[in-house]
Amino acid sequence: MVNVSLLMGRFQPFTKGHALAVRNIMKDTNDTPIIGIVRGVKSSLDLNRNPFSEDDQRLMIKTALKGITDENIIVIPSAYILEPVLALQEKGMSIKTIYAGGKGDSDDRLSSYKAQLNRAKMPKDVNDPSKVQELIKDVYNLDITYKDTMINNKRLEATSGTGVRQALIDNDYKSFEKGTGYNKDMFSKLRNTILEGKKAMLETKKR
Repeated sequence: MVNVSLLMGRFQPFTKGHALAVRNIMKDTNDTPIIGIVRGVKSSLDLNRNPFSEDDQRLMIKTALKGITDENIIVIPSAYILEPVLALQEKGMSIKTIYAGGKGDSDDRLSSYKAQLNRAKMPKDVNDPSKVQELIKDVYNLDITYKDTMINNKRLEATSGTGVRQALIDNDYKSFEKGTGYNKDMFSKLRNTILEGKKAMLETKKR
């Protein structure tokens, strides 16, 4: 099994903050970094919040991060943590660390991941929480650590994903570049995508 570290998200778009998180992960561990793009069937239909295609996302990630290839990127149908755990195991990969932005171990997202795995492997007749991690290791060969992506509390002051989408709508390259670092060609490509998506949603509402 190849040891990997996982960062999951919608990445709509993939921002400077996301790129910094992956760089921090690569500094923090020698494990292979895996970026999990969450693309739910229903949520992907909401082109206001999720305007970018998988191809767009892969292009953004590989543009932002030198050395990252399609081999480091997986697509996940939901934010349910067991999905990437099992998918990666089928590829011969074992998740050693799950990262998420926030306040370390108390972060809602990390706590949610822990709870999901605990529920998945908690037999009805086992009520002792101390046995849960051992059960997970036995059945799925997991020994997962949960960490905040913002190592040493170094956070990036930059435009958020929501702000970047709005900058594209407003034709505001300065704010877009502040949040992503991408060039004007990428700006034009993503702006066309987001405007086409809004047009499609308006046409759907008219029907």
